[in-house]
Parts: sequence; structure tokens; C-alpha cells
Amino acid sequence: MITFIEKIFGIHLRTYTKEGAFLLAPYFIGAICSFGMSIVFAYLIPKSEYGIYKLLMSSSAVIGGLTLTGMNTAVTQAISHGHTAIYTKSITYQMRWNSVVAILTLIVLFTLQNTRNGLPFVVFLPIVIGTTLLTAYNTYAAYYSGRKDFKTLAQSQIIITLAQTLLSVLIAITSKNGAMIVAGIFTIQTIVTYIYHKKVVQKLSIDSTSEDTLDSVLLFGKKVSFINFFKILSDQADKIITFIILGPVALALYSFAYAIPDQIRGFFKIIPALSLPYFAEKNELRIRQVLRRYLLLFFCVVFVIASIYFFIAPFIFKTFFAPYSDAILYSRVIAFIMIPTVLLFPLTTYLHARKKARVLAYTNIMQAALDITGIILLGKNFGLTGVLITRAFSTTITLSVLILYVFSHTISSSDEQKIHN
Repeated sequence: MITFIEKIFGIHLRTYTKEGAFLLAPYFIGAICSFGMSIVFAYLIPKSEYGIYKLLMSSSAVIGGLTLTGMNTAVTQAISHGHTAIYTKSITYQMRWNSVVAILTLIVLFTLQNTRNGLPFVVFLPIVIGTTLLTAYNTYAAYYSGRKDFKTLAQSQIIITLAQTLLSVLIAITSKNGAMIVAGIFTIQTIVTYIYHKKVVQKLSIDSTSEDTLDSVLLFGKKVSFINFFKILSDQADKIITFIILGPVALALYSFAYAIPDQIRGFFKIIPALSLPYFAEKNELRIRQVLRRYLLLFFCVVFVIASIYFFIAPFIFKTFFAPYSDAILYSRVIAFIMIPTVLLFPLTTYLHARKKARVLAYTNIMQAALDITGIILLGKNFGLTGVLITRAFSTTITLSVLILYVFSHTISSSDEQKIHN
């Protein structure tokens, strides 16, 4: 099968499939665990509590977006070039930054807790504290990715997934409380992440990278973090605004509609982890020579998967998620919205590797603005249908802009010289 695809599309998949096998394992385990949790949540947790659970998870992503989420991208590139000294330096820098973010966030949340639809301040404490530690200690993942040790990276992801799934199910059965489930998830993630961080520190061999080089890596990490914030805001705005405008029950319905299509997207999330080290090493022209073919391949694969899901979605919902049967139509539409979303992965990975920070910043800000504006206007008037129209429009526009830029901008003369040599 791989040979056939390589011949049809003129690309080389063997290197990626060999190393990708390690990352596919946590994906499939995560998909199974997520599916099992969804069944438990559908039947055991009230829709209002599930809506609160999804709101808190989306809020945690936005809070995490205020931290230096782009540092892992910068560290992965630095480690792939042998600059191991960046590991401890980046964590120290992140902890300082995250502490300031945590204090300011807690002040804002404490102020907002008595507003309309505001949740109690205490439910956000484990999220803020956990995020402060998680985004710093999660640098271990960047270390293993930069070293191309995808086996160890996969093992850590599997352990975290299994641990948080077991704990979440236990809390769901005993308390049926969405906020407590989120607190349990952050607690177990922080503990396991810290353990893997300590393993890296114990075997880390610090190289003699200059301070100027390390500072440039940190600067790039800050730029990527700024870019990531608007991407995260765009990804989570639909859920947060849906909760505010339409309420927790509508958010629960919307989240279940997204559940399985989001697993389709999750499969392709291994692309950045596999591609970034290679994109950082290869010259720009050579990457662009095969990028068109990869985009065509991904389009074909995702379109076929989405089409199959369109027909089997009613059976899946009526069999496993009967309380949320009203989400079937929405879920079918979302499956096709996943197509442009998936095609963005290789393009944004390419731009990260080539350090095109300005382009990524502009497109992420644009998409966030389109999402927030569209959801507020259309969501209020057309409900979840308006939310989906906005998501489809913003994602398609963003994809079109990036394709236009990637395949039309001029390649530097140094990269042209490399390919000829």
C-alpha cells in the first residue's frame, strides 16, 4: 500500500511511517480512551455539567495560550541541531513567565467570578496552577522530539492518557461533577509530566552553545508563542462563546458533535511532530517540491474518511451516544470542516520550520478575528448552525491565504544554491 501511494503521489512515506508508528500508538490508545470517556459522560453526567467541563477545558487552553507555548517548537529545532543547553534555560525562563501569567490570571478570574454566568473562582485554581507547571515541564516532549526519540515520547503520552482517563471515569461515576473531572486531569498530567522532565534532566548532557544562540532560540520561542495564542484563541472561541450565548447544554451538544471528527483531526496531529525536525534540517526549495503532493494526499485521505463518517454517524450516535442524537447533523457537517483544518497542519509546520513568524501571526490573528466576530453575530441569530458556518468560513479562508503565500513567495537565493549543490 505504501509503495502504491509513493508511486502515485511521487513522495517518500517510509521514513515517516516507520517513526510515525511510535506516535500512532498513543493516538489510537487516546482515541479509544476518548471514545470510552464520551460514552461514560453521555450517560452519567448531566448535560449542564458536561457543558461546564468543556468550558473549563477550553478556558484552560486559552490560559495556557498566555504561557510560552511556542517554546517547544524552538527547543525542538535547537535540540535537533545539538544545542542541548537550551533545555534547562528554557524551563527556567518559562517558569518565571508562567508565574506572572498565573498571578494576573487569578486576579482577573477572582474579579469576574460574580458576573453573569461566571463560575466560582476556586474551580479555576487547579487549572491555573497546573498550566503554570505543565507548559514548562512539558519541554521534555520537545527534547525527545528534537532527538527523534519518538518511542519514549509515545510512551509518556500513553501513560498520561491512560492515567487521566481512569481518574476521569472514577470521578464521573462518583461525583458527576465537571469541575472535579478537570481538576483531576490537571493533577495527574502535572505529576506524570514532572516525572518525565526529571528523567531528561538526569541524563542531559549540556553542550557549549553560546549565550547568543540560546537567547535567539528563546526569542524565537516567544514569537511562536505569540502566534500560537491567536491560534488557540481561534480554536477555543467557538466553545467559550457558545457557552456564554447559548448556555452549557448547547455547548454539550456542540462538543459531542465535534467528538469523533476531532479524533480524525487528531490522527493528523502527528504530522508536526514528525515533520518539524526534518523541515528544520532540509532546505526550503526541497521541502516545497513535495509539499503540494502531501497536501493532495491528505486531501484525498481526509475526504474519504469524512465521506464514510457522514453515512455511519447516525448509527454511531444512536448506538453509543443516544442522549445526544440531536448532534448527528452537526457532526456530519463538522467532519467536512475537518478537511481544511487538516490541510493546515503541514503548511503551518513548514512555516514554523522556516521561521516565518510574521506570516503565521497575521493569519492566526485573522482567523481568530473571523471566528470571534462571526460566532457572536451568527451564533446569536442562528444558534449552532451559525457557529459551524463561521468555523467553515474562517478555516477555508486561512487555508487559502497560506497556500497562496507558501507557493508564491520567493525562495531565498541561499536555498536555491543548496538544492543545486
